[in-house]
Order: sequence, then structure tokens, then C-alpha cells
Amino acid sequence: MLADVLFAGYVSLGYQPIAISEDIEEGVRAWQSERRQIFLYDDFLGHVTYGELHLRKNEPSDLARFMQRVRDSQNKRFILTTREYILSEAVGRYEHLPDSAIAGFKNVISLEDYTEPVRARILYNHLFFTDLSHSLKSALLPDKKYWDVIRHPNYSPRVIEHAVGLAHASDVVPEEFASNLISTLENPSGVWGKIFDNLSLMGRRVLQAVATLPTETFLGDVMGVVRHIWPNDFDPGEFSNALRMLEGTFINIDEATPGSGNQERLVTIRDPSVRDYLWGRFKAVAGEADMLLDGAIFFEQCVILYEGALHSGSVSNRLNQEQKSDAGIQRVVSFEKAVSRATELFESRSPVVSRNWDRGEFYCEREPMNLERRTEFLASISVQHRDNLSAAEAVISALETLANRWGSGLGDPADALRMLRQAERTVGTLDKDALKRAERCLLGLIASRTKVMQDFEVLAGLVILVPGQSRNCMDRGDGVWSGRPGC
Repeated sequence: MLADVLFAGYVSLGYQPIAISEDIEEGVRAWQSERRQIFLYDDFLGHVTYGELHLRKNEPSDLARFMQRVRDSQNKRFILTTREYILSEAVGRYEHLPDSAIAGFKNVISLEDYTEPVRARILYNHLFFTDLSHSLKSALLPDKKYWDVIRHPNYSPRVIEHAVGLAHASDVVPEEFASNLISTLENPSGVWGKIFDNLSLMGRRVLQAVATLPTETFLGDVMGVVRHIWPNDFDPGEFSNALRMLEGTFINIDEATPGSGNQERLVTIRDPSVRDYLWGRFKAVAGEADMLLDGAIFFEQCVILYEGALHSGSVSNRLNQEQKSDAGIQRVVSFEKAVSRATELFESRSPVVSRNWDRGEFYCEREPMNLERRTEFLASISVQHRDNLSAAEAVISALETLANRWGSGLGDPADALRMLRQAERTVGTLDKDALKRAERCLLGLIASRTKVMQDFEVLAGLVILVPGQSRNCMDRGDGVWSGRPGC
């Protein structure tokens, strides 16, 4: 809301409004040097959750350059929004998005900043702008129960909106409305338990599958996971009925490419607390996460089950960065099982969806598998478990596969450089010969295709990372840099 107000304020001052929907290239295309322009990039890191930054193809270097371009311009303004815990993870992951570059411009809207009058107005609005009966809207008035909501330590506009919506859907009586609202604030994800238990068996299975997939995923992939885990019980009719039961409450189902006639659909979880509840179940119900991991058909499911479920809990706990420490935390799946299954699925296709724009219309497509990002995940958890060689061995195997791909001219150099930096941290457990060969092959790949600025940035990073090999592999002796056969 604050971003929208700022955006409108600049428009009133004569700035041309540019709303960026999918990627920073929209801003680049709309740039007019002589014109005053205000750019708004809402949720610029996406609707991701913990672990998903390992999966997605982001645009850190292009974004950083655009931010600098705005800074250097006198007639441009740029507003970006995201959730703070996602920004913190991105800053730690992407060197092109350093904290120092945004620290002076960051404004955090914290729930602790909301005064009681503000909280009261938010509560009032959520009650007023609904179709709830007058008796339900008035249920907080006796004994001034509204103060119990306004002053609750877990007060959250999102949770209140969610609880009010559920009251409308579940025909709650006025006597229960206030207590249900307080219970929801006490445990935002727990409210889903009663609804989940009343779902059909297929409905529960669909939700379990969705919780192991990226935030936005193709419906066909959800069906594939359900069919793979429960092959003997899968029935297409029951699956369709379950989707109709879940849509609008637990999930949204939308066209992948509106207006195209494409039958593919996108599935998204409607509220983060749904995923919190499901991940909480993985911790509470013995064997459930292991079953889902054993039945995984995508590498990325291993990442989500290993990293994402670690951070389940209440809304306030999700924002607690102390949870990012491994010390004393019980994961829902074991390190060894996650590594083993991820290794088996290393070259599986990707379930990650990317949104692209063409002539003002967006379309969705499956991202190609990115072995560099997958190897980076294996290397990162190898660093966390230096006393266990299973992840290091998985990284060595992955590096050999990547070296062959890079030697054939395939691969993503930017992701590869980030991965090699992570792999270098496994000194003492990693086969250095495999690492050196991979570095040589990447140097050869980069030297043969330096066409855009990002290629030169990766080349510069490689020269710093492996200075000796850079010279040996790429200098022909006459001062000309080029890839040599065999690298």
C-alpha cells in the first residue's frame, strides 16, 4: 500500500508510471532518457519461500545495473517491494545485490510499528467490507473483545483477513467468532487442521504434493507427483473432484497463458499459512516427509523438503532469522536421505515455472533444468555437514557432469561461477582434481562466447577465483584471450 501511494504521488507530479510485472527488462524497454518516469516493481523477488531462491532463475546483475542507472539519472525514481526475510536471503545469495547497495534506501514496514488506532481501523475495515451477517460483525463488541484482537502480540492484517474469510465460509455462530479469531492469532496455521481433516483422501494427497513443489507450478506436475507416490490408488475422476474442492480455499488454479487456448494450468497455494500448516504436519506426523521424499520426481522437491520445511511455524516464527541456523534444529528429512534422493534426480526435468512477456502478453513455460543451481545446493549443504562425505561425493559427481556439458558449449556461466565459489568452500572434503577440471571447462566455455556484459562479469570473477588456470587456459601467448580446445 505504501508503494502504491508513493507511486501515485509521483504520477501526480508528472512522472510517467511504469509498473514492472515480471522482470526488469520491462523497465529497460520503457526507459525514455528525457522523460520523468517512476518505476514500480512489486514483489521483485517473487512469491518465493525458504529454499526457492536455490531453484529460480533471478536477474540480480540486470537489476543491479538498472538500479545504478536510476541513481545516475536526475528524472527517474524506482520503488521495489518484497518481504524482508526473502530480501535477506537474496542478499546473502547474490553478489550483484549487496546489502550496502540498498541499505540506505530500505524502508521496513514492521507490524510493531502499527499503533492501536491503526490496528483498530484495519480490523474494522476487514469486518465492514465483507458479506458477514450483522450479528457476526458485532460479535467483538460484548466485553470489548476487540481489544483482545487489537492488542494481541501476533496481530497480523493477513491473519485477520484470513480468519474473517473462513468465518464466512464455515457458517460460524457469533458466540464462536471472537474465540476463533483469537485462536487463529495464537496459531495462524493451526486453523487449517480442522478443514484438512475433513478433506477427502485424494484432497489431502494433492495438498501434500503441492507443498513439495515450487510456489507456482503446473497442474500436470502436481498430478504427476500424486500419481507417482500413490500409483495404485490414483483415479483421474477423484483427482478432478479434489481440485474442485480445494480451489478457492487452499489453492488457486489459473490459466498458464490467458487467451491462448492452452489447456495447461498453474497451481498456487492461496495463503502462506497453508504451506506453514502442511510443513508443520511433516514435522508432527512421523514418516510423512520421508514418504514424499521417496516419491519425489523432481530434484527441486528435495530442496524444498530439506530447506523449506525447516522454517515452518507461525507467521512470527517464519520471520525469525534465527531459524536459519542449523544448530539444534530438527529437519523433517535427514541430510543423507535428501542428498541420496537429490543425486538420483540430478538430471530430472525442472518443475520451476517462468513467466515471460511477448508483445504485451505473458505466457508461462517450464524452465530448463539448471544443473549449476542444483550443484550449488549440494555444495551448500556439504559445507553445513563437513564431517559427512555423502554430499561432497555428490558434488564431485555433479561437477563431472557439468564439466562435460561446459566442454560441449552448454551451461549457465553466471550460475556456474556462483556454484564454483560455493564448491571452493568444501576444501578438505572435495576432490580438487574434479574441481580444477570443472574450472578449466568453464573458462573454455566463457572464452568462446563472451558476447554480453554478463559474460565479461563472469570472466572477471573466474580470473579472480582461479587466476593461474585463467592464464594457462585462455592466453594464446600473444595477449589475445580465447578458449583453447580441451579446456
